[in-house]
Amino acid sequence: EVEDVFAADIGGRLIRVDKEGRIIYISERLSCVMKQLGISLAVGEKPEYKVLKKLVDRLAEMFLEFICEKEIGNDTKQLFLLHEFKGIEAEYVMFSGGVAEFIYNDENPEYMECLKRFGDIGPLLGVSIRNIFSRFEKRLRRPNETIRATVVGAGSHSTEISGSTI
Repeated sequence: EVEDVFAADIGGRLIRVDKEGRIIYISERLSCVMKQLGISLAVGEKPEYKVLKKLVDRLAEMFLEFICEKEIGNDTKQLFLLHEFKGIEAEYVMFSGGVAEFIYNDENPEYMECLKRFGDIGPLLGVSIRNIFSRFEKRLRRPNETIRATVVGAGSHSTEISGSTI
């Protein structure tokens, strides 16, 4: 029986970079999180590892708020789409999308190489989530399929097939 459904805008595509590692996109939704952390990032700059690490660690920490291990912060509230969740404690947690590939394996990608290769902060976020959930291994479950893109991630691209753009 479904008790609650909610969505929060947390994922690798919130910050995108080009092949040289320069930021080409920063989601407006991150402004509250960055302000609270006292960091600034700008389109056109090559971000420092310690700055992105601080950001992805905070995003990963937000999942502890979703499983009721911590109180929900104001920055987290800004990332909910449509409505917040009811605060029902999660018995198990599963991740999907490109970020999940780095949650469920032991790969620790080199910072700049992974930015250039994937074009976003997804691998760094996945490693941070993996590290956070290492304390909660009994709650973390691996789904049979971890599809490569979520709706938001896939929705940030368009594809032309037989003359139709999707």
